[in-house]
Amino acid sequence: MNALRNPCWIAVLLLLSSCAAAPAPTSSPAPAGASAPEPDKVSRVSLLCGESARIVRFETMGVPADERPRAVALDSRNVYVLFPSRLLRIPQGEERFQAEMTVGRGDDLWVAMDLDPVDGSIWIATDRFVLRRISPDWKNEKIQLQKVSGEGGFEDIRVTRDALYAVPICSQDAVWRLDRTGKVLGSAFPVPERKVGDEPLDVSQLGCSKVRLERDAEGNVVAWDHENGKVFRVDGQGAWTEVAPGFFKAISIHDSTAKGLGVGTASEQWYISGSVRDLFYWKGRPVFLGPMATRSDTKLAMGSGPFGVGSDTVLILPDAGGSRDVVHNCEGAYLFDVATTAERYAAITEDALIVGQMAGAPDLP
Repeated sequence: MNALRNPCWIAVLLLLSSCAAAPAPTSSPAPAGASAPEPDKVSRVSLLCGESARIVRFETMGVPADERPRAVALDSRNVYVLFPSRLLRIPQGEERFQAEMTVGRGDDLWVAMDLDPVDGSIWIATDRFVLRRISPDWKNEKIQLQKVSGEGGFEDIRVTRDALYAVPICSQDAVWRLDRTGKVLGSAFPVPERKVGDEPLDVSQLGCSKVRLERDAEGNVVAWDHENGKVFRVDGQGAWTEVAPGFFKAISIHDSTAKGLGVGTASEQWYISGSVRDLFYWKGRPVFLGPMATRSDTKLAMGSGPFGVGSDTVLILPDAGGSRDVVHNCEGAYLFDVATTAERYAAITEDALIVGQMAGAPDLP
């Protein structure tokens, strides 16, 4: 998957080992490259995990304990949770979580999904040049791409009424436009050729991510060229037009700095900035999921984090002067993905699904 969407696990682990060993509440030295300790000015919230939220572990819905979720989506009737080899569908508004499950039976791994606005199907991008369509009547259809040879796969997908837009892994083109039969209708955002001396540089060494597909506040598919700070919107014929970057201009993914919270106290935390993950909207305001903020003082209520300690999630909020970080607490559980509508929200952690109503949920600070 795109490294920009994954936590800096190695760096966090190194930070964790130093933080866990430091006695509290005496002050502890900042890791190399870290900002100097200062009063904690970062707001702390718990938007999704309040008293009214409903939480259920995946293992109670038949998911093997070693499978980790990839993505969550919701429509007016259901919540969908994607795993590498299965998809859960959970009806909303019922007292008990009654999950339906469809399981992949091929050798492709499921990596991303999106809802079809035409008929409510779920389209799944895989690590092969194969798509999966899960129809509303729960049929699992394999869509092999036409006239595409060689090895490869996808890392993201967005579905519109006119076509599907998929991000191939390490391709010369950053976005493919596909029809619903798997035919490639066009491509966009070619990766510029680079050379080392007189030798062309292999595309697999280029970072493999020129743009990211997101949706703007109106639900339109946009391509975010984060390197150059540009945003492009696609029309119904597949043409991309540069538009004002809006709130994307405030987001930087290049500033990787170790940042400390509550340094020298029993609740000391550290995280690595610059890890910008998927975008969601909270009561109309854009929010980017950020990195993990590790801590060792949490009594875990929702299972141990990846290092056996408590983990908060940094949320990145675009602001007039740039962006600001907010630390989201969910009882020691790190948020993998979040999906929202005007009425509801859903989120996934390492081992649980969280759902709730927007009415009465906290506002962003």
